[in-house]
Amino acid sequence: MFDIYEVIFEIYDEDKLVNKQKMQAPKEMIMINFIQTVDQIGRDRRPLKVKMIRPNVIWDNFENKQKVLNNEIEFSNNAMIAWEENHRSEVKE
Repeated sequence: MFDIYEVIFEIYDEDKLVNKQKMQAPKEMIMINFIQTVDQIGRDRRPLKVKMIRPNVIWDNFENKQKVLNNEIEFSNNAMIAWEENHRSEVKE
């Protein structure tokens, strides 16, 4: 009845991966989970980012082998955007 998808959720605090979990569910449930997580992270004062990854196995005709392409969507809160901008400017100096 419902197609089941497998995704990986990653939560970052600054540049550190603090939580990683796999989820198998119908597309609608995965979307709701992502939106709820985005809402929580958006209200948090810490520099946080959520990334949802959906591995997609394809056949590469050029190399004659299977490859995994990762479809990703991510959200960073305002604190994370500021932290990344500051971190980038420090690296350039």
